[in-house]
Amino acid sequence: MNKLDQILKTAGLRKTLARKAVFEILTAESLCKDKSCRHHCELWSADDIHREIKVFYKKDTPDRVTVYRVLKEFLNKEIIQTCTGQDGVARYEYTDNHHHHIVCVSCGFAEQVESEALEKVFHGVAKKLTHFKTTLSHSVELQGVCTKCSRV
Repeated sequence: MNKLDQILKTAGLRKTLARKAVFEILTAESLCKDKSCRHHCELWSADDIHREIKVFYKKDTPDRVTVYRVLKEFLNKEIIQTCTGQDGVARYEYTDNHHHHIVCVSCGFAEQVESEALEKVFHGVAKKLTHFKTTLSHSVELQGVCTKCSRV
């Protein structure tokens, strides 16, 4: 059983062309929208994903609405994460470890941020609240200026 089959089975989803296509784009290490790209190429907007699927699947391309629906399912099942940049566009990535991002406000470059201390803070927040017993999930996005943009 391959990785996608295992993930879908665990999530209670059946394998469809649309789910397979979206997953393949999100996990393709060699794909990049722009050959001169210096961005974190694992972050894809829904339009980027749909465009790449059209290139690889030609006539069997799922429509844009289906791509959005698959992305929503994958988010709800915690198969993927989302990161919204300064431009307000949600970008998606497959990940098997929880992390956050810092995004450059000038060019959109994104870098992963992993911090055990930060995670402990978020999980401890519920203990200090009076109307919540626990936190189920969280998402944090830091903003800054990358080294390349700061040299300009």
